Amino acid sequence: MTGTEAPRSRWRVGIRTRVLAIALIPSTLLLATGGVTLAVLGTRAHAVRVWSNYQQGIIDPLLHFVTAVEDERTAGMLVAGGAPASAVDLTGRRKALDAAMAETADIASRAQDIDPAVAAEVSSRLGQIVAKLGETRHGVDTRTITPEAVDAFYTLLIGATTEAGYDSDINNSPDNDTLAGDMTGNALIRAVDTHARALDYAAVAQSRGALDASGRRTLAELTGAYRQQLDTVVPRLAPDPQAAFHALTDSAEWRLTDAAQNQLAERGSLDTPDDQWWAAQKTVGARLISVVADQYRHTVALTHSVADRTMNWAITAGTGLVIATLLAVAAALVLAGRLVRRLRSLRSSSLELANDRLPAIIERIHRGESVDVQGETTPVDTGADEIGEVADAFAAAQRTAIDAAVAEARTRDGFNRVFLDIAFRSQALVRRQLDVLDVAEAKQDHPDHLDLLFQLDHLATRARRNAENLLILGDRQPGRQWRRPVGLEEIVRSAASETEGFARVTAVRLPPVNVLGTAVADLVHLLAELIDNAANFSPPDAPITVHGSIVGRGVVVEIVDRGLGMVFEQLEQVNTLLVEPPEFHEMALTGRRQLGLFVVGRLARRHGIGVTLRESPYGGVTAIVLIPAAALDGVSLDVAPADPDTLGPPRTPLPRRIRPDHGMPAARRRIGSAPPSASERLRTPDVARAAMSSFQRGTRQARSSAGNGTQQNSDQ
Repeated sequence: MTGTEAPRSRWRVGIRTRVLAIALIPSTLLLATGGVTLAVLGTRAHAVRVWSNYQQGIIDPLLHFVTAVEDERTAGMLVAGGAPASAVDLTGRRKALDAAMAETADIASRAQDIDPAVAAEVSSRLGQIVAKLGETRHGVDTRTITPEAVDAFYTLLIGATTEAGYDSDINNSPDNDTLAGDMTGNALIRAVDTHARALDYAAVAQSRGALDASGRRTLAELTGAYRQQLDTVVPRLAPDPQAAFHALTDSAEWRLTDAAQNQLAERGSLDTPDDQWWAAQKTVGARLISVVADQYRHTVALTHSVADRTMNWAITAGTGLVIATLLAVAAALVLAGRLVRRLRSLRSSSLELANDRLPAIIERIHRGESVDVQGETTPVDTGADEIGEVADAFAAAQRTAIDAAVAEARTRDGFNRVFLDIAFRSQALVRRQLDVLDVAEAKQDHPDHLDLLFQLDHLATRARRNAENLLILGDRQPGRQWRRPVGLEEIVRSAASETEGFARVTAVRLPPVNVLGTAVADLVHLLAELIDNAANFSPPDAPITVHGSIVGRGVVVEIVDRGLGMVFEQLEQVNTLLVEPPEFHEMALTGRRQLGLFVVGRLARRHGIGVTLRESPYGGVTAIVLIPAAALDGVSLDVAPADPDTLGPPRTPLPRRIRPDHGMPAARRRIGSAPPSASERLRTPDVARAAMSSFQRGTRQARSSAGNGTQQNSDQ
């Protein structure tokens, strides 16, 4: 994993998370929006409940205040008109108003918590009016104020109170019904106050004996005003207050007071006794105040109902919102789980096709079996949605991939068969060429001609190894096979004889061990490739040393050259190739040309042989070949070197080339001797003739003896 891939995998977001996010983000926003809405509704419901409680608490104090103001106004107007103060209990009525004003102070403090702005304005307005109360009372006591002025002051005080209630209702009523109820109650108070004023003027006139024309006109105006106000406000009253008012207007007291007011307005005097008239007026005033109280209580009940409905709606909506959110999240989890399972199934099927089924199909094609492409690519998801379409697309891609793989495998198999056919033909031709060379060498006595035939024989041997390379690349077994064990020294010398620089190879300190016949041909081929590489990548006159030793796991053979060597990275790459050789077509596609090392890796893996390259002490390369104990003959590793004259039936020697030995320095060309000098290469015809004759006898002897232990491949 590279540095750029780690953060991406660390912050990897799966499809399940993405699907859940699609549902959870809107659900979260909905929940948040609903929470805000519920908070607003809850706050509103609480505010309405507080307002209704406030209204319920101020009904009695407000009506006490209005009644106290009206009573003091009546007494003040009578005293200002000439009646004695004791006759109207002026002192007691003033104490009642002071007590009512103390109650209104408490109402003002409670209103400050509900609506500070309106409460401050009302307090300022009432304060300015109340500040003149002492002056008005003083004028009454000294009779320096007229009844009309007394009426104007107390009427202004009641009007300021009703206007304050109107402002509060506008700001705090929860709906139009409660606002209309409050405004109706305020209008009814004004009508009741106008009715009380008319009675006050009638009382003043009666105390003076009769009403003059001006008094009758004022009384008529006030009587008409309150009657008009009642006609306007009564239809807007709640059912219970309206019924109570109609019951009042049908009573004898109402008829008496109404008739008395008409008499006063018309004639300025009454026929009704004063005590009956005042008793009826007191009853009518009390019942009118009761109607006002009923109207306010009805409005408070409406406000309570609105608060309850708002709170219930908030609770219901909140519960529904939570349930809807939970259902949405649960549905998202279920849908996401199904989607992820389908996608995982699709991914698993694709990976199974790529990793298991497709290689198995290719293997079956290699074995010549028929493949049902349609049956091998059944869609894993048959849904009618986009995932099903993706599965169909994957199935189509799989069929295309399998068709391409089948075509490629068949093409590769065809090329491989052609490849192997050419290799077998080449091997057969080389074998026939070697047979012809044997015949030619047997019939030739001329030294120069024998030398030339020897070179041709050596080239043919190398050509045979190249043909075997082709067979190994095609995963086939070379034609040469040994059934019996062969000594390691013979294997090394046979391998060296198949290389171009065999004269430079020195084999020393090889342990006396035998190799199983099943591994002999491949081990000869493996060592020949390594020795050939050492010869090709070292100077022409540089020696190549081969030595071995017994180790705990088997036998080690080391091939040391004195060439230019390889850098560390190249050594690592080659060692990887030797341990895990790729497929031939993969190596060809990468542009590598290390055919010999590729063949070595194939052969080593076939028999469990370990091959490692490292830098040699001479600056070149040392090839270390570890032959495992399983490839050796028997447990004991103290077998003597093979001798052609003393070999028994468990031991068949390998073919090797031996230069003729006539006691002359130029003729001593055993493997391991130093390369000949320029003077030694100038041989006489007799010397060359003797050398070729010796070589011919040696090769003939080797082939005849090897033929008894070999088994040709049936495909050859």
